[in-house]
Order: sequence, then structure tokens, then C-alpha cells
Amino acid sequence: MSELEAVNAGAATQATLKIEIGPLIDATYGVLVQSLDGSALGALLPADVNGPQVGIDTGFPAEDSIPATTIASWLAVAGHWIWFAVGAVIMAGAALVVARRGNRGGLLAGAGVLILIAAGTLALWTGSWDNADAAAQTLPDAVAHVVLEGLGVRAMALAGGLATGGGIAVVAGLGWFWLGRRGASAQKA
Repeated sequence: MSELEAVNAGAATQATLKIEIGPLIDATYGVLVQSLDGSALGALLPADVNGPQVGIDTGFPAEDSIPATTIASWLAVAGHWIWFAVGAVIMAGAALVVARRGNRGGLLAGAGVLILIAAGTLALWTGSWDNADAAAQTLPDAVAHVVLEGLGVRAMALAGGLATGGGIAVVAGLGWFWLGRRGASAQKA
């Protein structure tokens, strides 16, 4: 039973990030064996090493920062992200269909502004993960630093994509809104 499953079952109150380094040890040992192949030392080494699973408990997140039940809930919901995306696209399409003809561009521009706000929030939140002081303290802190740094790079790339999409939606919506107003005023004249 994983720690998150234990939290969901009520048997535990905290779950922390653990990094399994067994695959890293296996890969490193494989390179060592290949590099020593044909030598006297290489003949002494076994082809495979079957050791116990080795993991590092990073101690992240601390129990007082994010409760494990919250993390477990987030992970359960995050597994269904595609359905949230499909629902958002259907709702956006329905909003464009239902909106009055002259307001569709404004609706698209407003959606673009909301996307830009989400991108900015993600970028600010990701920027708050900086724990450079903890990187050299202990091995778990160093591993947590590397993991957070990798997640930060991914999140910033996502924020950049959201900002680009939001900017395009704002410009397209304002253009659509302006063309709609211009066409309406030309029909009145």
C-alpha cells in the first residue's frame, strides 16, 4: 500500500516524496560492466546486481505546509484532466453559440484575459518554489531541489504556452468584436 493510499484509507496522516534510485544504480552498474568488458576486472564483476530497492525520502512536502489528504485529492482529480479540458472546450463553444452576435468577440477576449491571468498566477506560484538554500544541505534536500527545479521548468513552459494562447485569444476576440461593431455601424448607415 502506497503512502497516498494509506492517507486515503485514513491509516496515515502524511505522505512525502520518495525518489527510487534503484533504476539509477542499475543503469550505472550496466555502464560500468560494459566499460570494463574484456578486462581482468570486468571478468570479476557479475553481469547483474540484484540489490534491494533503494529510495530517498525527501521529506517534501512538510506536514505543516500541505496536508497529505489535500495532495491525495489533487492527484485523484488530476488523473481526470482530459475530461476537464473536454468540458472546458464544450462550455467555451456553447458560450460562443449562445452569446449575442455582437458580443462573441468580447466573450473570446474575456476568455483570453482569464487565460492570461491563469498563466501569470502559475508563473508567480512556480517562482515561489525557489529553495536554493536547501540544495546543498542534505541529500534529500538536494533531491527535492532537483525535482522542484524540473517541475518549475515544466510549469513555466506551460505558463508560457497559456500566455501565448491567451494573448492570441485576446487579440482575436478584440478584432472580432471590432469587426462586428464596424459591420453593425455600416449597416445602420
